[in-house]
Amino acid sequence: MAQNTFYHVETKAKRLTSEEVTDLAIDSLQNHFQLDLGGSLYRPEHIWSVVLAAATEGIAMEGACALFRDVPSPNTVRNRLKELFGDEQELESFEESMNQMLLSQLPPVALIGRPLCAADVTQRPYHGEYDEEDELYVRRSKAKSGTSHFYEYASLYITTRHKRYTVAITLLRRSDLALDGLKRLMKRAEQIGLTPDRLLLDREYDNNSVIRWLKKRRHESIMPLKIQGKTGGTRTLLETRKSYKTRYTRNSEKYGRERFPVWVVCRYQNGKYGEHGMVKFAYVVIGQVKMSFKSLYEEYRKRFGIECSYRMAGEVWAKTTSKNVLMRMFLTSLGFMLLNLHSKVKWEKLYFEGKPGRRQILHGLLPLHKFRIWIFDVLKQRRGFADQIVILLSSDFAVY
Repeated sequence: MAQNTFYHVETKAKRLTSEEVTDLAIDSLQNHFQLDLGGSLYRPEHIWSVVLAAATEGIAMEGACALFRDVPSPNTVRNRLKELFGDEQELESFEESMNQMLLSQLPPVALIGRPLCAADVTQRPYHGEYDEEDELYVRRSKAKSGTSHFYEYASLYITTRHKRYTVAITLLRRSDLALDGLKRLMKRAEQIGLTPDRLLLDREYDNNSVIRWLKKRRHESIMPLKIQGKTGGTRTLLETRKSYKTRYTRNSEKYGRERFPVWVVCRYQNGKYGEHGMVKFAYVVIGQVKMSFKSLYEEYRKRFGIECSYRMAGEVWAKTTSKNVLMRMFLTSLGFMLLNLHSKVKWEKLYFEGKPGRRQILHGLLPLHKFRIWIFDVLKQRRGFADQIVILLSSDFAVY
């Protein structure tokens, strides 16, 4: 009778823990800001624990402080942060600091070559009244989330090796035009040696001044053409059943006259994305773009993948009612920084060793919701979770 033979196969494994991920997040903040609490009973990690808990749970810092036993008061946390940020008059230098924080979470390969770039604008609602000083930054827009007032941020993304990173962010002042924010983003790109292969822009950038400026740039640019009115104007470009290229002249009282190339793309959806029949898209295309209509359509759809990062950032944005513009920008930048860190951790830790070709990242092992839970779970262990409520009673009064 044959006997079974068992062989011992030595396997190698690498490990990533929630402790490591949390330490990376805390160290990133401390290394960048160099928070010093002096003779305080608390250490910098106590402050950063509150900040990270607020971000990962999407709550205000008051709520984050109430979750733990061993953390400073909300006022202490806010005051320490404000001391770090400095005066609101130094917004430009503070933006530079936030951009450095974003850059610190990029893997070395991210800026190699000529990556695809996308410029976008996101709004964070501002509720309540605002005074004249706030009017420098609070902008009016179409009502949503119960308000028509917002802080608006323009950001620049890169897509490299199927991963997205935020490389620059700027707060749009109330007096800014779309071109002003875009110029600041591209200036930042030049400072870090980023040379885009192609720039995909949000529809908000479609005006003659932006197009005029893009024509002078060396990179190619693509953005949707605004279709306005029920008849005439740009809407006449969509009166077709076949894709084509043309040139369109647009007059604007604010931005002057400009003539530019337009690609009109017709697509049959057949149920894709929940749509049926023919759909038509018009794009402003700047530069020597050599691709088919289908390729152009698919290329611009990559921007929607980048736009997905805004929805993901919403999962790691701490809430605040502060009127301090630097505090608001810090919390917004922190969300983008955590997304960069999430991608960096996967790039550096979660991949198969020894396989030829491009590094294959195991994205499914650490989705963003798990990344958030990991950090918050470690913070609960370290700071002590407030898991009971004590009400002191006497015959005459109760203290809550």
